[in-house]
Amino acid sequence: MKKKLLVIGLDGGTFQIINQLVNEGMMPTFNSLLKQGAHGVLESTLDTNSPCAWSTFITGKNPGKHGIFGFFENIPGRYGVRFINGSFRSGKSLWKILSEHGKKVGIINVPTSYPAEEVNGVFISGPDAPSKNHPRFAYPDGIVGEIEEKVGEYIIEAGASALVRQGRFKQAIEKLHECINAKVSIVKYLLKRDDYDFFMVVFTESDRVQHHFWKYINKSHPAYSSPERERFGSAIYDVYKRLDEAVRNIIDTAGNNYSVIIMSDHGAGPSSNKTFFINNWLRDKGYLRFKSNTSIQGHTKNYFKGLLGRSYIFAKSSLSRKWKRRLRNLSPGLKNRASSVLRNLNIDWENTKAFSWENAPAVYINLKDKFPSGTVAPGKEYESLIESIKHDLLNLTFPENGEHIVKRVIRKEEVYRGSYINKAPDLFIEWKDNQFTVRPGYTSKNGLPIEVLAGKELNRAETISRPSGIHRQEGIFLFYGNEINRGAEIQNIRLYDVTATILYYLGIPVPCDFDGKVITEAFSERFIKENPVYKSENTTDNGASGLNYSENESEIITDRLKGLGYID
Repeated sequence: MKKKLLVIGLDGGTFQIINQLVNEGMMPTFNSLLKQGAHGVLESTLDTNSPCAWSTFITGKNPGKHGIFGFFENIPGRYGVRFINGSFRSGKSLWKILSEHGKKVGIINVPTSYPAEEVNGVFISGPDAPSKNHPRFAYPDGIVGEIEEKVGEYIIEAGASALVRQGRFKQAIEKLHECINAKVSIVKYLLKRDDYDFFMVVFTESDRVQHHFWKYINKSHPAYSSPERERFGSAIYDVYKRLDEAVRNIIDTAGNNYSVIIMSDHGAGPSSNKTFFINNWLRDKGYLRFKSNTSIQGHTKNYFKGLLGRSYIFAKSSLSRKWKRRLRNLSPGLKNRASSVLRNLNIDWENTKAFSWENAPAVYINLKDKFPSGTVAPGKEYESLIESIKHDLLNLTFPENGEHIVKRVIRKEEVYRGSYINKAPDLFIEWKDNQFTVRPGYTSKNGLPIEVLAGKELNRAETISRPSGIHRQEGIFLFYGNEINRGAEIQNIRLYDVTATILYYLGIPVPCDFDGKVITEAFSERFIKENPVYKSENTTDNGASGLNYSENESEIITDRLKGLGYID
């Protein structure tokens, strides 16, 4: 029988929530799939942001080969940054490989997949697309119009984050459920419209609700004991229960001929009020210097005392995109002046050896051959500095009890390999027991490296930078269908392993430049014996085209990412 595969992505899906609801009888579909299929924790990329993680799945390669490490990247030869999309990814996509082997595919809403690729089937870009009206949003031409005529409006992003910033929590939750329902209707329509060898859809609503409502299930968070918990304490659970119903509806529509994979790009968990301001710490250790004797927090504090700064915070948290545009037109310097402060442009680069963008626990070295005012020479000087920073981080202690707080400091070469490794941060910090959260220096109250936020400071920090729910490395993987081992729990699964396994299951040799391995433990012995794993001598390299966003498109992407706490 011809093999067909349905992949359902739950962005940020975590067994921490799923297992709880399964045990309470609230997710019957997942309960059945866990018993009848194989499953395991899916290890995400070290930096668990969605572009890096999903691109690893899309290509079957580690970030050092595909070149995407986050929502933005340094502009070559500058300290500025630019937003990226799927066109910045190197390496053929999974669906392009499938199409070249004659497989019919349907791809819906996979993050970091814009612009749409010409595939053998249907392709609708993910949330990195600026607009559904863009000519490269979907393939073939007219498919979105057809969907909206037959099914209803196509919604790229729920906009729940903007509603949360405006204090409209109820409407945000309603919008998330509306988007789930809309995606289910679209998927059901497309599954009935054509016959596919491979069909994939990603629901991002699990990620969105966790970012903003985790505080209501985190017993150590002040919101857990607040009156709002009565109204919003079930928000995450309700979205997961709705996704359980969505998965059942999609599987039933697809029919028994499809095997099913359910996966996430990363997991989720609570952020911490114990906050680490990396650049303040680098300053105190002598690795970074600001353009004056104060920290970025000091600059920002004085700046935001003025009307302009207060207007910016208000605009960021409250106004619609239309009104933000009007405000900027009235005062053209508003966005640029505020963003220039928040983007660390007050750093004295000529006297700085290391810095962070402060959107992740990672450090960049100010290399001479990489940055225009680089101060560190490659080779011995670089190696000496790396070891010095590692030593200082590993000896970092929490002032309140003197306990060490860093579990590991990881060099990029330890986890990444490939021609794009130079784009990666030089060092990654792993906290002990996820005790700390990195936040941008402008949210610091006292300009210290370590602060415990509370009250208004915590609420402000969670509103305009890191929200109450953040990413974890532990995602989910479930595989259900004929010849899949029932009830098997599999260890050590990585994102690129899922890609290799999909090709294998559909009868396509795994390319030799893939980093992933086939998850053979998921299959019966008979299936493996009848279908031995083959590696192809073909490679899947292709250069990234790097389709830059226009100014207006960048604004749209900025608003989305700020609401999720991915950028500041």
